[in-house]
Amino acid sequence: MKIINMNEIKEDLILQAAQILTDSLPIGWPTLDDAIDEIKERLIPENVLLAAVEDNEIIGWGGILPQYNGNVFELHPLAVKENMRRNGVGAAIVKALEDAARSRGGN
Repeated sequence: MKIINMNEIKEDLILQAAQILTDSLPIGWPTLDDAIDEIKERLIPENVLLAAVEDNEIIGWGGILPQYNGNVFELHPLAVKENMRRNGVGAAIVKALEDAARSRGGN
């Protein structure tokens, strides 16, 4: 498994990430279009979106959004493919996001 920056991925991988979001959190993102819009809206330099990739397939992803003048980072969202849960994928994403938050001045 490799953790990558989602700003560097191609459209087909964004579609995979959107499908994971819809499958994992259908109340928040009931359609694939809703999930794609969420991802594209969050792909701005202030935010960090990271994906766990295995064999050129996204297996989970998450993001951090700066709050309170960049002093606090909100984890939003975190989604892992159902068949990959309980394998450390979410933990690896969160650790990478925590490292990114610290590198941006978060505590």
